[in-house]
Amino acid sequence: MKKIVFFAVCTLSSLLLPGAENLIKNGDFAKVAADGKPVDWTVWPKKLAPGVKVEVDKNSGHNDDQSVAVTNPAKKYYTRVDQLNIPVKPNTKYQFKVWIKGMNLEHSKKCGSARVFIGANGSVDSPVALTGPGLRRAQMKAVDPWSFDWTEFTVTFNSKKNTAIGLSIYLHFTQGTIWVDDVELVEVK
Repeated sequence: MKKIVFFAVCTLSSLLLPGAENLIKNGDFAKVAADGKPVDWTVWPKKLAPGVKVEVDKNSGHNDDQSVAVTNPAKKYYTRVDQLNIPVKPNTKYQFKVWIKGMNLEHSKKCGSARVFIGANGSVDSPVALTGPGLRRAQMKAVDPWSFDWTEFTVTFNSKKNTAIGLSIYLHFTQGTIWVDDVELVEVK
């Protein structure tokens, strides 16, 4: 068993380019603005509805004590944290990773979800890749309300013609809280 784990770790590490730089700024949410929001991230919408919160939680993190928490008090809200205009090389393979924890998530019947959206042209208008708990919900055998501990979500994608991508981590018509930590985007072989 130890040989298999060692082989898997070595194989996955060899896919990363030597010295691959994390293209996400403040992916560990260590930098916090005076208003409690994470530096280098944009909260959408700018004016949050009553009870909706996006803030750095200094008591819950994946590898440390800190993460960003997104809370929707009702299924009627769409709340997200974005990082736009992330420079990438065209026609290049990238790996995106994030750790997410969820508590008391309940989806609306229409299309609610907790997801990560990677968009083309430095924005979040058209998808390049998707990942996150909403896409894995059936595998998790989740029933509303559902909760889960820290889970890693990854997706590998080709940047195609894009010279920049946008990243959005969101609760879409979903009630509950997600915590997000250790966000990473690196070039791979």
